[in-house]
Amino acid sequence: MVLSSTFVLFIIGFFFLIQGANYLVAGTRSIAKLFNASPWFVGLVVVGIGTSIPELAITIASVFNNNEVGLATLIGSNIFNMLFILGFSAVLSPLVLKRIWVRRDLVFNALAIISAGLVILLPLLGDPTWVGVTKLEALGLLLLFLSWIVYMFRRHEMLTGDRDYTVFSGFVSFLLIGIGILGVFFGGQWVVHGAEAIALLHGISPSLVALSVVAIGTSLPELTVAIVAILKKQKGIAVGGIIGSNIFDFLGIIGIAGLLYAIPANILLQFDIFVALFAALLLFVMMFFVGKRYTIGRLEGFVLMLFYVLYLVFIFGRG
Repeated sequence: MVLSSTFVLFIIGFFFLIQGANYLVAGTRSIAKLFNASPWFVGLVVVGIGTSIPELAITIASVFNNNEVGLATLIGSNIFNMLFILGFSAVLSPLVLKRIWVRRDLVFNALAIISAGLVILLPLLGDPTWVGVTKLEALGLLLLFLSWIVYMFRRHEMLTGDRDYTVFSGFVSFLLIGIGILGVFFGGQWVVHGAEAIALLHGISPSLVALSVVAIGTSLPELTVAIVAILKKQKGIAVGGIIGSNIFDFLGIIGIAGLLYAIPANILLQFDIFVALFAALLLFVMMFFVGKRYTIGRLEGFVLMLFYVLYLVFIFGRG
């Protein structure tokens, strides 16, 4: 009975994810046109933050329970975003990015990972005996995130690419975005709860569940939005949503949750943080030294997905 109800919740969650993603992409494309903002900007800020709501909820719940499940989920989610989602998106359709996107936003993505990794692993501010994120360190990450948001709002990029889509009024556009965010939030939560319950029934450890099942589950909104955006030929929203989600996860979510309560970290997460940084650096290598410049082709997409499979094999072997 328990397994049956869990599976039903899992399926319903997927339905809400898909519908929510459709509304979210429709609303963001319309906003991009109405406010003359690029799909990349909307993907970074609106979609990136909106699809990270499940990670935020899990991390806040985790810090109040004084465990590292939320932190492990964030790290695992970002690895999944950069290796699997970008890889799968590139397999569907090669991702051709603008030079400015690579040199500014991907650089800041790597900076966000390095900054979060340093405060997680090293006692930079606050109690030198604490392994994790202190409130003072969380404040630093949050200020860095807010600085990025201000910078993004001050950037002015003209809308480019495919414009053959419906443009709604401002009210309807924001309503669609709101409905979309609710859809991906509840859909993601239900999928996570269903997948986690199924995994726990098979005796998988909580830390492994956080890095794999929960991380993948909370990234399903990003995956769904990316696929829908790719099919609608809005690659700026697809890739921008991934990068924006990563930056919000490492700076915004850790910053917000850490201000509420200090976040403990397991030293074993050191390897996973380095994998996240490796994934970010691998994207740079592919942009400049593999295939066409500023392009992630289908072959590179397969390579990214392969690295993610190897990562899963390793962490399941580590236990």
